[in-house]
Amino acid sequence: MEMIIKTIIIIIVGVAEGMKVRMSHYENGLAGIAAEYQQFKALLHRNPQLMDTLDVINITNDDVDAAIRREKRSARNESCPIFTNSYLQKAESPRERSLSPWKFVREFDARRTPRYLLKAKCLCDGCINIVTGRETKHLRSVPTHMRITVVKTYKRKLCYETANIAIGCTCVVPSRKPTAGKTAAPKSEKSKKNCYKRPKANLS
Repeated sequence: MEMIIKTIIIIIVGVAEGMKVRMSHYENGLAGIAAEYQQFKALLHRNPQLMDTLDVINITNDDVDAAIRREKRSARNESCPIFTNSYLQKAESPRERSLSPWKFVREFDARRTPRYLLKAKCLCDGCINIVTGRETKHLRSVPTHMRITVVKTYKRKLCYETANIAIGCTCVVPSRKPTAGKTAAPKSEKSKKNCYKRPKANLS
């Protein structure tokens, strides 16, 4: 009986240690994505001319749902890279060598301050198979987000909002939740708003 109890304790400890290792890898992965985002922002700050090489996505007239639909359409038009030897020799940044590779774009909103935000866009629907070097649809590339506060203008109101900005992409197992009929579109998360009336201009 004592041996059985000891064996159970060893198994429980082993499972707990395994969970800690997996969480550590997950946290390190997110930290790496955040570091890549900050490093690229710093690079743009040092070399402003590089901004002209980035695609610009104008979402001024989009609501949140329209922006999600636009992102899905543009993602389908991107070419997922093939990890050949020549590609890997040229790929220098983690975003190019990631199994869910991404690129950076500039998102423009005339009603928002700041008007331009750096944003990541996944290049693949699936992920790169480490054996073949090609995309596999058995896994999914999804964006990793960071929350920031922005100011939006609505008619005569200034509103402080929380915006979710994609800073990179990561590879996940597809959801196994059973769905009836067509898959429902993801619901957009409403951002919190704190609005204030803009003071009228004094013409006297």
